[in-house]
Amino acid sequence: MKLNIFTFTLLAAIGGTAFANDTVQFVAQIERMKVASGALNEQGGLISAERIYLNSDSPCGKDTLYVTADSLKLSQENYEKRLREIWKQAKNEYYFRFTATSCESKGSQMASKIEVCNKEICDSKFVIDDSILWVGGNLSQLYLVDRKDAADAAGFFIRLPLTKGKDDKSWKVTGWYLGDNLDLSGEGKTKAFEGYTDTPDFSSQKFIGPFTAWHRTGQKAAQLTYDDNGYRQGEFEAWHKNGKPSQKFSYKNGEPDGKFVEWNDNGTVASESNFKDGEHADGPCNHYGSNGELLREHSYLKGNYDGKYVDYFADGKVQTEKFYKDGHTVGDSKEYYASGQLQSLRHYDQQGKQDGLQEDYLENGTLISKETYQHDRKIAVEKWYQNGKQASSKQYDENGKENGKHQEWAENGQLILEEEYNHGATVLEKKWTQAGSPLSEVIYNKDNDGSVRKRWSEKTGKLISEAHYDSYQPSGLTKKWDEATGKLILETTYKEGFENGLRKQYDPETGELILEKWSAGLSDVNKFVNNQPSIKKYKSGKLIAAGCDAMKLLENPDDVKAQAKKGDAGAQTQLGLYYDGCSEFKQAESWMLKAANQKNSDALAWLSRLYLSGKKDVIAPDLPKFRKYNEQAAEAGDVQAQYRLGVDLLPVEVCQQIMSSCDAQYRSPKSDMNKALLWLDKAAGNEEETGALGILAKIYGYGIGVAQDGEKAMGYYRALEKKYPGSDFVQERIAKLKAHLASSGK
Repeated sequence: MKLNIFTFTLLAAIGGTAFANDTVQFVAQIERMKVASGALNEQGGLISAERIYLNSDSPCGKDTLYVTADSLKLSQENYEKRLREIWKQAKNEYYFRFTATSCESKGSQMASKIEVCNKEICDSKFVIDDSILWVGGNLSQLYLVDRKDAADAAGFFIRLPLTKGKDDKSWKVTGWYLGDNLDLSGEGKTKAFEGYTDTPDFSSQKFIGPFTAWHRTGQKAAQLTYDDNGYRQGEFEAWHKNGKPSQKFSYKNGEPDGKFVEWNDNGTVASESNFKDGEHADGPCNHYGSNGELLREHSYLKGNYDGKYVDYFADGKVQTEKFYKDGHTVGDSKEYYASGQLQSLRHYDQQGKQDGLQEDYLENGTLISKETYQHDRKIAVEKWYQNGKQASSKQYDENGKENGKHQEWAENGQLILEEEYNHGATVLEKKWTQAGSPLSEVIYNKDNDGSVRKRWSEKTGKLISEAHYDSYQPSGLTKKWDEATGKLILETTYKEGFENGLRKQYDPETGELILEKWSAGLSDVNKFVNNQPSIKKYKSGKLIAAGCDAMKLLENPDDVKAQAKKGDAGAQTQLGLYYDGCSEFKQAESWMLKAANQKNSDALAWLSRLYLSGKKDVIAPDLPKFRKYNEQAAEAGDVQAQYRLGVDLLPVEVCQQIMSSCDAQYRSPKSDMNKALLWLDKAAGNEEETGALGILAKIYGYGIGVAQDGEKAMGYYRALEKKYPGSDFVQERIAKLKAHLASSGK
């Protein structure tokens, strides 16, 4: 079982290393590695690097990092060798100590050092005991496994170092039984096997010389001999757990050769046969139970099964019956229940390929499956429930591809799935509930790269959606209906998986149109479409709102337009904002100018902003007009205009002392301190304005451009404090001013 444990410390970078920033160091295991992956260097450029996937997040909150030959300071040849070593160690679940660029560094996080954990550099819980070799298989066939697979695949273990054998060319190998969860406590108690090998670390993975194996009980399990090439040679003997013989035969060059005898655990003969160069000798080979009853009869020819093959139950009834030719099953193959009832019937041609009917039965004789084959190629499949009703039916073409109609039924006999195929290509899919109500339908086009999909409500049985798809994403018209009323509630179009075009929404109760909205890809369209706003809302068939920005819709547009034409300044301003939201800036300007002539503050403020920045390719910036309309907006009571006018009228030397930016481009051609203070004071009197309060407090508190007036300055700060109770920023400004006033004796 893997341990996903991390520990880390931050270290200063060593002078002269590849990284100038601090590094981060942590311990982790490697899940996998990807070669030739893309990474970013410190300058943001794309580089080729290997990507290391960790089994948990690093201290930087990432589960990956990158490595290159340069980052490890290795030649390409040594770098590739090192990567192979690292991956081999990773597969054995070793922990590594990584040194990598810090979490704050630019570019991808790169490893500068990768070290296998040992007691000197890692906590002991991260140190893997590499003196253990994990062994899988069974006592007749052993093989080494990686540590990460040991919990599932290993049954034994070997401890390194191996001890010297009888000469300088052999080492003694002792294998021990492994307990659950890689428990090693059986070492020295439950020996599994003992033999010799020709490498001191068992790297050759072969045995030489005598070999003995034991059951967990301590009873000897097997005894044999290996030659210097690791092949079994000579006599082989095996014993049951009760100590009685199990098998006895001989090996020649690793293959059975000679007489083979197998015994049951009560000492009776289970089977006898002969081998020649690893192959069964021609003739019969029967198997018997502990009471001498025949359990299997079959024959060999040239090392392969040949002729009649029968397995029997203990009472002598046939369990399996088949016929072999040249090692292949041919003709009928039958299996039976213990009751004697036929369980399955298979038919094979002379080449051993399934051919004709393949049938399965319940013990009561009910047919539950019938498959038709032609030379190992499936033609048709039919299945039935235990109650005898059909469960499914499928057909295939001459190439084994699904073809024609495929159907599935519920146990009550109701058709629940129907599919149509044309030589492997899906043509139609339909699904129903067990009560017979439709659930879904998919009709594919001729090329199978597009489809029309319908869905019905399982609850009400009403159609709830119909959509066109291009491959696996919506493309074309989509409709939805209300599950309860069945009325159409949505019509829209898709392109490459995203809404693109006109969306129409309808009231689920009345079916009346309530919304029209144009979209393109991931965004709403914010301009006129066909000389109409891209968003329209309706109620009872009447247009109640329109615009091109969902947050700036014009309510009752027909009424507003009528009022605007009659000269209503408020309606003219609303209409201007409506055209502005739809990017119709010339029309917006026209209506705003009409409202501005009537001193509408919102229109004046909008015009000042328009001429300050302009609209690309439509209306150029015009600073004289900006100043004109900004002043008129201020006079009309617009707070932001008052604030802006006050700032722009400040003498430049005053402005530079109280503000971080005093852009001369927008400033009034002629400064006027008194007017500036007047407009700032007007703005400061508004509940929503706070910037003016801070400016005035600073001007009077520090006597910038005016006579110092600490009491007046504190008044502005107290007003600011009421708007931001408990604000540390305001309190710091007040404390700073008090200290200044105290030092100046004011």
